[in-house]
Amino acid sequence: MKTRIFLDTNIVIDIIGDRQPFCVPAANILDLAYSGNAELYATALTFANALYVLRKSLGTEDATRYLRQLNEIVRVAPATQHEVEQAFRSENPDFEDAIQYFAAVAVGADVIITRNSKHFKLSDIPVMDAARYCNDYI
Repeated sequence: MKTRIFLDTNIVIDIIGDRQPFCVPAANILDLAYSGNAELYATALTFANALYVLRKSLGTEDATRYLRQLNEIVRVAPATQHEVEQAFRSENPDFEDAIQYFAAVAVGADVIITRNSKHFKLSDIPVMDAARYCNDYI
């Protein structure tokens, strides 16, 4: 069974925005999906927020093009009424991160990749940054 990796928004921005030094290990995680060794997930919220941030540095056309390419390999995790209700009931003070977490739960994620692990303190799913994941598992 393939590893299910949930990507937080900052990881998507690192990859497309070529943010050094974070983009290299994040891109290595993408390679796992391209090689068929992992399934990658992110929410529609991630794509929307990434476009909002990246259009400022890349322009709307380029940011949209890169996100469309990413959408070919990254599956969209659900952020339905159920996940939103769970987020409201959770003890996570950051509502957006709570939605992300419950979307990761919904897809059965094995790990959440983020640069903000403190935002997922209450997670039952392992949480780590891309560099640590690459060092430990690739």
